[in-house]
Amino acid sequence: METTNIKQIDEYLSSLSDKSKHTYRSYSYAIKLFCEKMNIQSWEDIENITSADIERYKNILKKEMSPSTVNTRLRPIEAMFGWFIKPMKYLKENPFVGVEYLVPSKKVQTVLTDEEKLKIFDGAKTAEDKLILALLLTTGLRREELVNIKLSDIIDNRYIKIVGKGNKEALIVLHDDVLRFLPNYLRIRNMSKKSKNNDYLFPSSHGGHYTGTTIYNRIKKIMERAGFDENRIKDIHPHSFRHTFTTSLFDANANAEIIRQAVRHSSITTTMNYAHLSRKALDNTLLNQKSIFAKPLDKMRVV
Repeated sequence: METTNIKQIDEYLSSLSDKSKHTYRSYSYAIKLFCEKMNIQSWEDIENITSADIERYKNILKKEMSPSTVNTRLRPIEAMFGWFIKPMKYLKENPFVGVEYLVPSKKVQTVLTDEEKLKIFDGAKTAEDKLILALLLTTGLRREELVNIKLSDIIDNRYIKIVGKGNKEALIVLHDDVLRFLPNYLRIRNMSKKSKNNDYLFPSSHGGHYTGTTIYNRIKKIMERAGFDENRIKDIHPHSFRHTFTTSLFDANANAEIIRQAVRHSSITTTMNYAHLSRKALDNTLLNQKSIFAKPLDKMRVV
């Protein structure tokens, strides 16, 4: 666990022990960046931070980052100051009071078409690649959830138990597209040297499991082998598979609450952000409306 030269900040970082590794790294980096940019070297410097200082820091970040990234860097700082006030009572006032977050530009999330879903498997040359793709496309797993799957998490060869954000456990049924590749992969995996004494479904040759970066690079290489255009390869990332999965559920006219549970969102509002991606569902809904005419048009006199 990283430490700073400020005891109170180290205490806050220690309080994040129940967070995922990804969340901890994100918070730790944001706090470190804040201290560097604002030249914070002591607790006294923290005590003297004002709302004007936060605004100044926000403007510094705006010159280097997108609005959404600026907001991502600010939230851990606000959470830290909130913790200093309550429950710790180290501070009496929160410098974030009155500070507004930036409004991110609207960007349509990238999803794979049905044709691209098939095409990407052309670049999957190993049983491991094929299983990774099938899991991402049929379960909506996040990278961190995927790499942390253990063999013991596979239940009756039909379900997987995953630990998501906030250490929340979920049981996910495995689609036939996954079961198509799982047995062969397990057979090959169990014969490899790197799997010896390794509990993870996707073991790393260095011990433990793959990193999220490994999965990111693997996806890029698979797309290259499959013959995707360079710009398309740049657009697609592991989370695009989650967007694709969610959008496909909307395309199938699944209930929004069922979709929320499937992708394990804490709020239905987050799930509905994906609804606008589903053009197919929108078109079908409009075209399947009951006719306003009592008789078919070809049996009516059209004026």
